[in-house]
Amino acid sequence: WYSSVLLDKVYESEPLPLTLTKEDLQTGSFENGSIQNVEGKSTLLDSVLKQVKDDNKTGVETNYLKSKTVWFPVDRKSVIASGFVPMKDTSEVVDRIEITLGSQRSLDGGYYISKGDLLVLDLINQNAKSGWKRPIYFTSVSGYDFYDLNSYLQLEGLVYKFVPIKGDASSRQPLRVADYKLYSNLVKNYKYCGMKEKKNFYLDDKAAYVPGDMQQMSMLLARTYLSKIKTYEKYKSQIGKVDMAGAPIPAGFRSVEEYMQREGDSLSVYRKRAIEVLNHILIEIPESVMPMRKEYKADYGITLLELGDLASAKKVLDMAIKDCVQYGTYFAKWEDEMFGAREVQMSRDLIKNIVDECNRLGKKDWAEAYRKQTAAVGVNYESSEGASGM
Repeated sequence: WYSSVLLDKVYESEPLPLTLTKEDLQTGSFENGSIQNVEGKSTLLDSVLKQVKDDNKTGVETNYLKSKTVWFPVDRKSVIASGFVPMKDTSEVVDRIEITLGSQRSLDGGYYISKGDLLVLDLINQNAKSGWKRPIYFTSVSGYDFYDLNSYLQLEGLVYKFVPIKGDASSRQPLRVADYKLYSNLVKNYKYCGMKEKKNFYLDDKAAYVPGDMQQMSMLLARTYLSKIKTYEKYKSQIGKVDMAGAPIPAGFRSVEEYMQREGDSLSVYRKRAIEVLNHILIEIPESVMPMRKEYKADYGITLLELGDLASAKKVLDMAIKDCVQYGTYFAKWEDEMFGAREVQMSRDLIKNIVDECNRLGKKDWAEAYRKQTAAVGVNYESSEGASGM
């Protein structure tokens, strides 16, 4: 039913550009989509969709997709003309998008594709063919594993936008960020329902999803800004050795000179926004209402320290250390059990990471104090392995 409604006009929204019909989407149609890599190569998505729809008309019980990897072309001129991506990002638009199908295993050990997956493939393919006229968004709060599309998803807040620009993904989490839009949403636009003002504000496990995701989003945004700062510093150092003529032109810029001038002027803004978004979340989602996970606290504190906000960094790292000591000493009673050993080891790893980072960033007095406070947890500082929560 949900899929079929996409083919109707709703208020001012025109039907989505799909080749699948309501008959194709009804119960009993496309219920079993199995992938057989007959072609053994990447196949044009148009051809795969036509093949599976033609087979479906014959009343087959199982729909077979004969290629595991599909692709479709990207008309860069259409993308730019439609304003689908900002002008500053147009140089990053790819010529084609390739997708590996079927991360889901069927009962017989093969791979399958759902009716919903088929609809999404049809939608992105037809939207590209019609000139990238309509934006496509995926919710960011109900999981982020959209298979190979993850590399083309751009975080803007509570949604990911599908863009014809290949970004990075870590553990299948999309890492591309529309930094100013995400900053504006988290700091300026989103309301936090009075979590910091109301007494006895209660969040059950479901209601905690969104604020928990916002804590992660703010961390990802702050790390994005910090990465911009570090990248600029590396370029500056490299140019000092080989001059501008020998340095590669960064993506999104016409020259190294343009990059150095534009980014150099923006460094203070990046630093300010990164600090602001982390502190904003700490205030709007208070510890008294929704205690932050200890690994998030460790990441927040270390990032704030790198950004130069020593007061906030110390406050958050103190909380992280306190949590690690409580978890590490409490679960030590069950250290011979898997669940207990996991909690104890995570606490030890986080403590070690905090101490190591404090030493690296010049706060040796903090590091020494944390070592003394956590002596009861039994951290092995000879190990080179640390832990990071995000």
